[in-house]
Order: sequence, then C-alpha cells, then structure tokens
Amino acid sequence: MSELLREVPVLALSTKIAIVDDNDDDARPIESELNQLSISNHYYNADPSNPQYPMHPLKDVEMVFMDLYFLENFGVQFDAYACVEWLRRIVPDGQKYILVVWSRDADNYTSDLLNAMADVDITMPYFTDSRKKQSYRKIDNSYDITRLLDDVGTKLREIPTASYHYFGQILDIDEQDDEVLINCLLDEEKNIFEVRRFDLHLFDSFMRPQTGRFIRIKVTNKPGSSTLDFLEENADLAEKFIKRDPEGLDDMDWPNIPEDDEDNI
Repeated sequence: MSELLREVPVLALSTKIAIVDDNDDDARPIESELNQLSISNHYYNADPSNPQYPMHPLKDVEMVFMDLYFLENFGVQFDAYACVEWLRRIVPDGQKYILVVWSRDADNYTSDLLNAMADVDITMPYFTDSRKKQSYRKIDNSYDITRLLDDVGTKLREIPTASYHYFGQILDIDEQDDEVLINCLLDEEKNIFEVRRFDLHLFDSFMRPQTGRFIRIKVTNKPGSSTLDFLEENADLAEKFIKRDPEGLDDMDWPNIPEDDEDNI
C-alpha cells in the first residue's frame, strides 16, 4: 500500500480526490488503493454516451485523476473539450487543485488539454502531472497502483511549502462550543500577543489540550491552503508571556483593562 501520497506536505488531512475515467478496470484499482489509505475519493464514469457528472462541483477537491477522451467516429481524435467539461463540472471556480492526467496518451496530449482549459477560461490546476497507463501495467494485465501513487507522491514533494511557528498558552477549553482559546505570542522581539480561537477537533491528531499548557503552533503554507500542527512544549515559557510596556513608556498611566476582556490579553 502506498504511503508516500498520504504524507505529501501539500495535501491536507481531509484531501478529496476525484477520478474520471470511462473504464472501470482502470479506475477501480485507484479507488480501492485510496480507500485503503483512508483518502476520500469519488469515481465518475466518463462514458461518453451517458456521462455521470456530479450535480454540483466538489467542495474542497484537491486532486483530479483525469483520463483523456478520444473520438473514434472518423479515426481516433483527442477531444480536449470533453475533458474540460468534466473539470468544469468537478472543480469549483477558484479552487486550488492538482491535475494528474492518467491516460495511455498522457505525454502527448496533456499540453493540449491545458491549452483548451485556458481557451475556455476555467480554473487551472496549480500543479499538473501526467502518467501513462502502459507504464504501470503488470504481467497479469492489472495495474501497479501502489507504484503509481508513490510516483505521484514523489513528484508532488517537489512543490515548495513554507512553514513557521509561534508559541501559545491555552487559556480556556470550551467543550460545549468545541473551541480552544489560546494566547498566541506572534512576535517575541516586539512582544506582540493575540488571543485566537481554534476548533477543538484540530488537536485530535496531536495532543489533549489542557488549560495553562504552553504549546508550539506550526503553520505550513501551501498553494491554496494552510495546515496547523499543535506540539507540546515542555519548557516553562512563563517569562515569554509577560506583557511588557512599550519601550520608553514605562512611566505612563495605563488605563485599567478588565481581566475578562480576552481581546486585550
């Protein structure tokens, strides 16, 4: 089972993948492998005589495996605009997504597909990969989908990401509203704090939040989205969380700020 695709930094934990193909034998193995990886996916049969379009574009779709469509009435001819119509039906306007062209002629026609997309002016992928089906055909005529997803995952690791971190102190855990209130130290040098609310479920994969605990919050930015990691911080950071008076204004009379005014912590 492929693990590389699931661990790619540019994909979120809740990644949704669409598979578009007119051949069940080519699409179902991908669907099965993604299910084993617990990656949300949906297969759409692109039978030209009865295309099964989704009723609405897929919210949060991050990747599309797209087979290319060919007309065979007067010889074999690539129909880029049939593929474009599928992408228009699947990808919401402005959505950031990855396109994987999965076809026997992927190398020859991927650029034609991208040109047709630009011509129609639909949402373009921020990253495109192409994979020839024949390259993954095994002796028994099945596909080596584990290798396919590993290769796609390796390619996606080339997409640059940027990350940074800051410290925080958990002020309150509101289990009724499923929120965690955190005093965030955004700039240590300038002593800048901001109280922020985070959904409680975001901590599920990292730690059990406890009031008063110091944590490290890692933010990873990627094209189209950001992810958060919440990490336990064993060091005592109490001194970092002392609000200092602005330099040169130590002797000023500051107004009293109510203790329950969270925006002023």
